[in-house]
Amino acid sequence: MIDLGSLLSQLFASFWWAIPLFILAALFKSPWFKGFIGEVMLTCKQLNNSCLTPTLMYVGSLRRWNYDR
Repeated sequence: MIDLGSLLSQLFASFWWAIPLFILAALFKSPWFKGFIGEVMLTCKQLNNSCLTPTLMYVGSLRRWNYDR
């Protein structure tokens, strides 16, 4: 007869990474997360795009500097 404990143990050892992946996918699809990301995007836009990465801000400042000349 097959030992159910060892079978489940081997199954969990093979697919342990799937549990956090499913939790993360459920979080990304939740209305709470979508609302949170939307609020962050609006806040960044209201702060004149100050939430962009330093590289993108640097490129933007170079464009403004070149247009002012």
